[in-house]
Amino acid sequence: MTLVCATHPDVEALARCVRCGIHLCDRCRSFEGVRNFCRSCHEQTHAQRPAASIVAAPAIGAAASAALGSATAVASVAPTRRARSRWLAAVLSLVPGLGQAYAGRLGRGVLCFAGALLLRDAPFMTPLLGAYLYAFGLFDAFRCAEATTLSPTEAGKARGDDVAFLLAGLLAVVAAVVSRGGFATAPPDQLVPLAALATGLVIAHETRR
Repeated sequence: MTLVCATHPDVEALARCVRCGIHLCDRCRSFEGVRNFCRSCHEQTHAQRPAASIVAAPAIGAAASAALGSATAVASVAPTRRARSRWLAAVLSLVPGLGQAYAGRLGRGVLCFAGALLLRDAPFMTPLLGAYLYAFGLFDAFRCAEATTLSPTEAGKARGDDVAFLLAGLLAVVAAVVSRGGFATAPPDQLVPLAALATGLVIAHETRR
């Protein structure tokens, strides 16, 4: 039995529409990959695809936005610092710089140790200034370790004891200058290191938090 085209009865059918099942000749069939469609079904199939894409696009966009939001949330979480004992840091600073290194401030600890070596035999060193610098190492290590137990907001707040300790250090430097005859008569090779020391104390105060 010979099958004929549903549209052209005088022409032999070569295929069937996979959607509606009618027989098609070579002129009536439309290909979609390896499948045969009649023209009507082929048009309906293409008409439905944009709607599906519109439905899928928001879903994909929402998924991408959620993934991006999650990545942003993860990136915005600040790394936490390991809490350190402030009293242990102070005790360790009996060896200059060791307490700062214990508190996670290795570079600061190295600078404290190097400064202690350089200033130990300095000609401008007075007993008062030497005692202050030693106490400074203990106090600085205490505060650096304490900052690891506070929130970033709390650790960043100005502290009265920090300011008082800085002022005490600057007064000790001024007393050392006075002991050398004052600013007008003190040797320049001692004034410059003392000025550098005062600057270092201010920098240490500002970077402790």
